[in-house]
Amino acid sequence: MTTQGVILTEVQKDLLVGQEIVLDWYYNPLQDINGDWYVGEVEVDVTVKPEFMFLKSLPIVTITMAPFPDEP
Repeated sequence: MTTQGVILTEVQKDLLVGQEIVLDWYYNPLQDINGDWYVGEVEVDVTVKPEFMFLKSLPIVTITMAPFPDEP
């Protein structure tokens, strides 16, 4: 399964974990099938806080999502 998003460095991922995007919605970086961290395009699109605007400068790419633990 694929999705659109931005690839993050470990530092960027650590900066985002648990941070609020908008009221009651939080960044939730995930790992792709290659072990790279990413956030989805929707999270990037709704970003308005100045400290996270760097996300909008990262290229949107196609990401192959890692399978959930109960999937083969």
